[in-house]
Amino acid sequence: MNAFYESFQARLHGEDTTTNRKFLIFDEWAAFVLSHDKKVSEEVKRKLSTLLMMGRGVQHHVIIGLQRADAQLFPMGGRDQFGAILALGNLSKEQKLMLFPDCRDDMTATNGCGEGYLLFDGEPLKRVRVPTVTNVKSLNAAIRDGLIR
Repeated sequence: MNAFYESFQARLHGEDTTTNRKFLIFDEWAAFVLSHDKKVSEEVKRKLSTLLMMGRGVQHHVIIGLQRADAQLFPMGGRDQFGAILALGNLSKEQKLMLFPDCRDDMTATNGCGEGYLLFDGEPLKRVRVPTVTNVKSLNAAIRDGLIR
């Protein structure tokens, strides 16, 4: 997190003029935040909020995985800064309200494994099914190829 934030700051202040995309992928954000003392937790949440609000402008993107998107994990309105939200499984009423406030009433289907909803940059809500990965090598190569572009 700290190295990614420093890289973001360098671009923001013109010390790094490269334009390649950088990604911070954080699985189980809540567990990370809750595993630190309050001072450290507040600092990383502040950094994340700043990255979410300003990072895209300097090609610094954040991908977060978590089980429950509570507002306390995203101060300063950070939770509202995600360009894409993918929610798999059957969400509680509270999670629908937190993540999809404008379309929660459209989310009526019962989802099976790998099924859910995608909200992407103001587009209409989409129901999605994540395909089962049968060839991990091929998937990794496709991801690597897509990130290099």
